Amino acid sequence: MAGRFEMLEILGKGGSGIVYRVKDIETDNVFAMKTLKKGYPSKYVANELNNHQLLRHPHIVYFKAVFIDDTSLCILTEFANCGSLLDFVEEGGGLEEVLARWYFQQLILALYFCHNRGIAHRDIKLENLLLHKYKNSKYPILKMCDFGLSKAVVLPGASAKSCVGTVSYMAPEVMKNNGRGYDAMMADVWSCGVVLYVMLYGRYPFDSKGADRVISKEQKVRRMLDRMKREAYVLNPDVSVTDECMNLLRGMLKPAPDQRLTIEKIMAHPWFKKDLPKGAHEMNTDCLNEPVPPKHQKLVEIIRLLRMGCPVGRLLITNLRVGTTFGEEVPPEEGTLLGAAGREEEVRKPPEQPIKVLSTQAPSRTGRRASRQRGSQPGRPMTCMPFSSINWCESMRGAGRGRSIAFSVL
Repeated sequence: MAGRFEMLEILGKGGSGIVYRVKDIETDNVFAMKTLKKGYPSKYVANELNNHQLLRHPHIVYFKAVFIDDTSLCILTEFANCGSLLDFVEEGGGLEEVLARWYFQQLILALYFCHNRGIAHRDIKLENLLLHKYKNSKYPILKMCDFGLSKAVVLPGASAKSCVGTVSYMAPEVMKNNGRGYDAMMADVWSCGVVLYVMLYGRYPFDSKGADRVISKEQKVRRMLDRMKREAYVLNPDVSVTDECMNLLRGMLKPAPDQRLTIEKIMAHPWFKKDLPKGAHEMNTDCLNEPVPPKHQKLVEIIRLLRMGCPVGRLLITNLRVGTTFGEEVPPEEGTLLGAAGREEEVRKPPEQPIKVLSTQAPSRTGRRASRQRGSQPGRPMTCMPFSSINWCESMRGAGRGRSIAFSVL
């Protein structure tokens, strides 16, 4: 790659390519890089690049650039140092409701932004929700990644036709689709409902761990569809979940899209609004109104690279500063960048560069499963913390101005 990047480790491998953690030797910044062989035939690559480069939000992994070396198409994104939300949930067997809400709020804010940009994700799952932990924070914040199956639908209600996604998170109308089309944004809402269920209960709502292991994939899908139609998901009585939370969850897992909660109704729901950081809605509005940074790689350049190639090592880096009500991002030149690309990567090690952030804390996991503490590995989040307040911080955009808002929630 013309000597520009040093490959530090392989984060994941798949049929389409390899994801690396790399370091820019000119700046020492750390990135994630997905490499695809030149001429890779997937029709989704262009969609991924086109859609991802439109999404600049603190809870979405940032697209940095695409370039070509001698053998590969290289997609550069930010690097997240705490793995995926799936790792976090699996280690604790589920999350306490207050912590699940904290991550769910960040997910919905990110998805609302995507939908307002006219883009449906179509593969929302815990593996595609990465976590980044700042140096002085107790808990990592959430970053949505992997837009390889995303679709630009422009207007709510616009039809998608491809049956894509991950079966355990797939809406029933997507499974049953025979080319007639479905509302991809409402299918995203269903997937978010599955994410919330898994965070709370530590299992998938419509999978049967025992009986489904010995049947074919087609039979498994038919059984899942039957359970979805009957809304037959198990609610473990040993897991304490409030009525408000169950009301929201049931509204998101309605099998009929026209009966399912819209993302606007989710954001207006009392359970979602509880402990929502002050300024969260304003943050989304700011992101929607923020102009394209002058150094952002243009779509025409991306298309040119896909079609014609470019000189080895040519690279245009996006220079962003974005604030979040759940933490604060710093400009690329001030520290390690966040995020990763690719559905199949496993982010394990923290970046070596320190990062300057305002303090951020998430709710303590007390009560159920609280005795299961994570190890003290560097860069890994803890699942049980002895504190009783949350400090939220927001950084406002524009001309380098900033302000922070901190207040006690618990």
